[in-house]
Amino acid sequence: MGFLREVFQQNKKVVSFLLFFFGSYIFLSMVYHLYLQTSLKPDFFTRLVAVQSQKITQTLGYDTSLQTVEDAQLVRYFIEGNYVVKIIEGCNGISVMILFMAFVIAFRGKFTATILFIIAGLTVIYSFNLMRIAALAIGILEYPEYENLLHDIFFPGVIYGTVFLLWVIWVKQVSKS
Repeated sequence: MGFLREVFQQNKKVVSFLLFFFGSYIFLSMVYHLYLQTSLKPDFFTRLVAVQSQKITQTLGYDTSLQTVEDAQLVRYFIEGNYVVKIIEGCNGISVMILFMAFVIAFRGKFTATILFIIAGLTVIYSFNLMRIAALAIGILEYPEYENLLHDIFFPGVIYGTVFLLWVIWVKQVSKS
């Protein structure tokens, strides 16, 4: 027991970070899960992401339409009359945002700076996610042979790379103060 106490004392900051990270992540995930249990299917955020991604593709000159499939809990995304992607709950970016927030909360700085960085980071992640979905839909329309590469490797790399970059910026900023 004395050995464990000594290890914890020597690694107090690491243990504190891990407790705050996992505690925040579990709490935020549970809140999100409760939201999903009580929301319409597909949920509000998934529908919103679909509509806003559609607006991006339309702005780029593509004829885009959506079809909500409530019993399947998804939104079908059509470009130029072609069904290109389905948008499900996992596409709305909320889980990625929860992961981002849990890290920033665990590696917290001053309260105001933490809140402002979370808001800025969520805005960046949300915006990148909208562009990711629009680009994915256009990419699958234009290059259907690369669907798996685009969906499974390239675009997840973009969104998780963005989160990682935001974490690095946060750690560098907090460690200065």
